[in-house]
Amino acid sequence: MRPSDIGLDQAGIAEAIVQGVNACDSVIHGLLYANIILVGGNANIPGYLDRM
Repeated sequence: MRPSDIGLDQAGIAEAIVQGVNACDSVIHGLLYANIILVGGNANIPGYLDRM
């Protein structure tokens, strides 16, 4: 589900991650992506990791 699916004009979690990483120096993009940790209630949703 994306926020736009319910009429919200904002980034979803995956898009926000990409925007945040892209705002940093390209030299460290790989390091940032390699160190994403999913925690909290959403991490228990089936398929959540795959969608990220």
